[in-house]
Amino acid sequence: MAESAAAGHAALGLDNAAIAAKMHSSPQAVSELLSAVFTKLGTDRLGLRRALGN
Repeated sequence: MAESAAAGHAALGLDNAAIAAKMHSSPQAVSELLSAVFTKLGTDRLGLRRALGN
């Protein structure tokens, strides 16, 4: 669930600090969540929106 939320925010163009603020987390935790998302989806931040179907 946290991965999905972080991925959704990243797909909208938010940076890690902004995502962390929205999720009441740390930028490091967001970085780790997004790293897992990128690995699972086989993409990077630039391809995230397309991978999520947005």
